[in-house]
Amino acid sequence: MKTSRMFYGWWVVMASVVGMIVSQGPVLVFTFGIFMKPLGVEFGWSRSQVSLGLTIAILTAALCTPWVGRLIDRRGARQVAVPALLLFGIGIMALGLLPANLLVFYLAFGIVGLLSTGGTPTAYARAVSCWFVRRRGLALGLSMAGIGLGAALLPMLAQYALAAVGWRLAYGVMGLVVVLGAVGVSWKLQNKPGDKGLQPDNLTCTEGGRRPRTASGSAWGKRCAAARSG
Repeated sequence: MKTSRMFYGWWVVMASVVGMIVSQGPVLVFTFGIFMKPLGVEFGWSRSQVSLGLTIAILTAALCTPWVGRLIDRRGARQVAVPALLLFGIGIMALGLLPANLLVFYLAFGIVGLLSTGGTPTAYARAVSCWFVRRRGLALGLSMAGIGLGAALLPMLAQYALAAVGWRLAYGVMGLVVVLGAVGVSWKLQNKPGDKGLQPDNLTCTEGGRRPRTASGSAWGKRCAAARSG
């Protein structure tokens, strides 16, 4: 059924862009170089000691990502990504409370790395793929563009916050940005069209002549049944 309103799947794409902007890469990885020097000066640690914290965070995220992917399959992208982003934002804020203890520093970054896994591209790619068939490549490309936007914008924000309020409060600012991003994601992200009473690509299952050419009739029928069942 045609409608004058924008297909809700594009709102899912926009929510995914926001989620990618405040994901692990832009928030933690791409800004780490800005925080490295003040952390070393504050605690008297070498660059290699400080940078090991980021390595631990990335390794922890890598090891936990398969488990998170399975959780997304079972619970849904929205149910995983939104709470994970909120916890990730709180974790980033907590980095501003770090004491002069190297082991605590490493533990904190390991926990933050763990919390970041729910907001990785896996969740958003899963949701977007459910909403689009014919334009899936375009939709996925647009949603993943959020990583590039975040990589361009968040280091500048971190640099400004660091110069204005110091590294501890700067981590608080970055965490607040993540929490606000989580609110935006929760507003529009939906797991699949059936959750809104819609079909992929905004088509109806009775419109045989308009079904995606990339899917066979039987495959499209299965998609419709899955979307209808929610």
